Amino acid sequence: MPSSNVHWVGYHDEALACLARLIITEQKDFLPDLSHVHIIISEPSAAIALRYQLLKQAKQHDIN
Repeated sequence: MPSSNVHWVGYHDEALACLARLIITEQKDFLPDLSHVHIIISEPSAAIALRYQLLKQAKQHDIN
């Protein structure tokens, strides 16, 4: 895996918020279609929180 696909999140950061920010900034040209982005999270309930964070980050970047 290329190192550009690996991102470290510190314990002091909110992992889902960091992930959402990363997705929105790196995939800006493809929005709103994120069907090519694959995320593996071991906690099924995290999907709702991640969706919330994605919408929040999109709004902060003026993406509707």
